[in-house]
Amino acid sequence: MNIANANLQLFDPRFSQPETLVFVVGTQKGGTTWLYNYLYAHPEVCMPDWKEHNFWNTVEGQTDSRSALMRLKARRDKQWRLISAFRDMGFSDAARRRRGARRALAAAAAPTRPYRAYADSLFANFGPNHKAVGEVSPAYEELSAETYREMASLAPNVKFIFLMRDPVSRMISGVLHGLRPAMEVTQLTEGMLHDALIEELDRGVEGRTALRRSRYDLTIAELEAAVPASQIGYYFFESLFQQPEIDKLCDFIGIGHCDAELKRAQNVGSGRSVAIAPADRARIAEMLAPTYASLSQKFGDAIPAAWQKSEALSNGAATGV
Repeated sequence: MNIANANLQLFDPRFSQPETLVFVVGTQKGGTTWLYNYLYAHPEVCMPDWKEHNFWNTVEGQTDSRSALMRLKARRDKQWRLISAFRDMGFSDAARRRRGARRALAAAAAPTRPYRAYADSLFANFGPNHKAVGEVSPAYEELSAETYREMASLAPNVKFIFLMRDPVSRMISGVLHGLRPAMEVTQLTEGMLHDALIEELDRGVEGRTALRRSRYDLTIAELEAAVPASQIGYYFFESLFQQPEIDKLCDFIGIGHCDAELKRAQNVGSGRSVAIAPADRARIAEMLAPTYASLSQKFGDAIPAAWQKSEALSNGAATGV
């Protein structure tokens, strides 16, 4: 028995059923909700009813109480079991998502091989016409090479998709996303946003921070240390919403072309009208200078033009201009 076949026997056999197992590993606020909805509606793709499992973060012991799944669990824990069961009945989108969340929580409670509860969730909607099965979890961009290697060994053909958005814009959007609970209580001000940005920058890249989620170079290094280049597809938020780019993504997964509703914004964050102080933007760009330098070298002219202003800021910071 060769090593590859021996590895496959470690996992639930359902992972090997589809032609392709696909993981969208990032980035938060970078088009992942749109892509999840597109793939969920694609007739050749089976996606779970709950978008962000964060399952492999749980495998690494990174459970985040702030994640949507954990917030839902906290709410459900306060309800009577009977009430929760009745709410999960029916065929509405909300009921479907609740059933999906229940499966995702069951998977999170059993983060060890052969990952049977995880397979229960991914394959709940699996049918004979599905060529690909997968999930979308932006938090996967924080995983280690060891975990990416484990994910890549689940099936004979595993593909990874990494969506990227201008790092400075992504970090600002991520901080605004984290401020949503505060914005439900009071009006967001430039001062509040400044304080939140500085706090995130001071936290650095250790742990689950907005700065770390903008350091795509760190994710790429871990991913490429574990997964062959042919199994990784890189796409940019700024150029994703065009049919030729979506067709290219479908080709990468191994599914037929399907017309997309090319509307960019989903889950638009609040606070977009609050001005970002130029000094704050410059400091963010300075902290992300290694990312711009690394990606510019790797992707060259493929880098979207929309990144140029932020990259120029990072270059200016690096040279003291």
